[in-house]
Amino acid sequence: MRLPTMKVRILRSIWVALLAVAVLSMAGDTFGAGDGVTQLAKSHLYSIPRWEIGNFLSKWTAGLGRALSGGGPSEEEKAANVRRYFEIGIEVVRLADRVDRADFGLTEEPELEDLRARLHALREEREALEPEIEETLEAAISETLKVEGVSSTFVGFELLWPPVDFHFDDLPKLLVLSRRDHIATIRSTLLEPGITTEEREALEDAIARRDLSALVVSIGGVATYPALIREGTQVRWALRIASHEWTHHYLAFHPLGRAYYDNGDMTTLNESVADVVGDEIGDLVWRRFFASPEEIAAADAQEAAEAEAKRAAEAREKEEEKSAAEAEPPRFDFNTFMRETREQTDSLLAEGRIDEAEAYMEARRVELATHGYFFRKINQAYFAFHGSYAVRPGSGSVSPIGGQVTALRESVASIGDFLRAVNRYGDYESFLAGTGL
Repeated sequence: MRLPTMKVRILRSIWVALLAVAVLSMAGDTFGAGDGVTQLAKSHLYSIPRWEIGNFLSKWTAGLGRALSGGGPSEEEKAANVRRYFEIGIEVVRLADRVDRADFGLTEEPELEDLRARLHALREEREALEPEIEETLEAAISETLKVEGVSSTFVGFELLWPPVDFHFDDLPKLLVLSRRDHIATIRSTLLEPGITTEEREALEDAIARRDLSALVVSIGGVATYPALIREGTQVRWALRIASHEWTHHYLAFHPLGRAYYDNGDMTTLNESVADVVGDEIGDLVWRRFFASPEEIAAADAQEAAEAEAKRAAEAREKEEEKSAAEAEPPRFDFNTFMRETREQTDSLLAEGRIDEAEAYMEARRVELATHGYFFRKINQAYFAFHGSYAVRPGSGSVSPIGGQVTALRESVASIGDFLRAVNRYGDYESFLAGTGL
């Protein structure tokens, strides 16, 4: 992985600063009077402009300082620091769980104060590493995007625009609202990261009394600029999310991204494209720069097993006409279960049987727990949110868009070709007509 030269890093810092100022000038503060729902959530609202002001300058003044000072760690040191950063993440999760259990009286920890001190020290070490790790991963993603033929024309120049830029942080939660009689996202609002489970439940219940379906969900990233990425324990996951959020940044300069909020189909189309790009680029970067041979072998084996499971599920579907006596008892398939749940819920809602649909979703949630899948709540807002990610397993999406986007990617040679084939469409109808899908 080539590191940016000092000149490139300085220019990149300037360009990124200008872009972030533009994004900030267009961002609306999530605080304010607003409507009744906003009033209910006002004590938990999250402000993007406030985050930008509090974090952007510190990130990029530090980056500019590193660029001016020159030098820096070697490639081997960078790879080792990346491994260390995510190892710290694993240990932080483990220690935080032990501390929480002791605080709640669930376990006894004779050396609790030592655990707290160790946890604090690890968090400080992780925070000190973050600027370098972010730059290392950004450079790896940028290089891979260029290899894949991704570029944009900006003020007459062919370049990777916008620059890949993200920041690890404690992510906000997302409040999703849907109608009760029809699964469709009405709006979504960012909430403070520290909102408790009890506060989530109270807010959702208060909104439900307004005849709306609400759900507070955890998210992996936010397409602010720099993008917000949740601090995690797996570099592969972080690379996928960072590449996903960059795709939203890229699409914002094209008709597809500008139409994100036009309707549900365009939201789903944008998210499906971002998922395809994010997963593929993230995995390419992971395999090229950060994965060990053993990790690659394990990933290949898992992907082969998943492909075989998919083929087996398709074969079982073809045998549905056989009698129960002849057919083997079907194994539980999470993806099929969620799609069936969505389809039956849609059917009940279409008949106006709202209470029955909600009781059915709750029964399916309880059934999922018997198979080892635990969800706090499954309701209309759940499917409104997850249904936008039509290529993700288990989303419950009934939209054909996921399959169409996947088919388009399979029809072209590279991610660059894929983005050029899809970024021009400002509505779903023109996407279908232009791609012949």
